Amino acid sequence: MEYRPLHGKPDDEDVDDDRRHKCSFISRYLPSERKIMIAIITALLSLLFIISTSKQSPDSPYERRTINGYYTRNQDYMTLDPAADFLWEPMITEVFGIIRISDAPSDVAAISMFHQMHCIASFRKALQNARSGIDIGIDQTDDPHWPHCLHYMLQTVLCFADDTLERPGNGSSVGAINGYNDQRKCRSSEELYNRLNSEGIAKAYFTAPDGLDLRG
Repeated sequence: MEYRPLHGKPDDEDVDDDRRHKCSFISRYLPSERKIMIAIITALLSLLFIISTSKQSPDSPYERRTINGYYTRNQDYMTLDPAADFLWEPMITEVFGIIRISDAPSDVAAISMFHQMHCIASFRKALQNARSGIDIGIDQTDDPHWPHCLHYMLQTVLCFADDTLERPGNGSSVGAINGYNDQRKCRSSEELYNRLNSEGIAKAYFTAPDGLDLRG
C-alpha cells in the first residue's frame, strides 16, 4: 500500500453560524453528484466508530477496551470549507498511521484504522478540488488514490458488517435515519494512537480528532 500526500491548508461557535450559512447556500446549488458525494463523506465518518466494533487483529499486542455510547453530530467535520482543513491535516499526511515493525528500514506497516481515516480525508480533498474546478478524473487511470480508497472503504464496511439496527429519530416507522439514536459498542482508539505515537515513523505526535467522542 502506498500513500500519496494530499496537500491541504493548515472553529469556534462564533464562526460556525457564518460557515453553516455558507455551506447551506452552497448545498442548494451544488450539482446532485456532489451532494451525493458529500452525503457519502458524512456516512464514511461514521465508519471511524464502526471500525471499532470488529475483533482484534491477531498480531495486535494491545488489549482494546470497549465503549458504550451514541454517535454525535459535529458539523465541523461536515464541511468542505478550507477553514476546517486543520481538522483533517493530520489524516492527509503520507506517513499517517505508518509504524515500524523492526529495526529494518523496510519493515513497516499501516494500522488499518489510520489508513481508513486517510482515505476519508482523501475524499474530502477530492471534493474540494472538484468544487474549485479541478478535474479529479473518473477512475484509477486518472488518479490512483481516491478510486483505490473508494473500493477499499466499501470492502472495509463489508468486512466489519455492523449489524446495529438504526431507527428513525422521531420514533416512527418512517423518517430520516441518521444513526445518532442507537447505542453502539465500540472499541477505543486510544491504544492505537498510543502505538502510533510510540512506533510511528512520523516525527509528529497524533491525537484523536476533536469532537468525535461517543456520547453516553
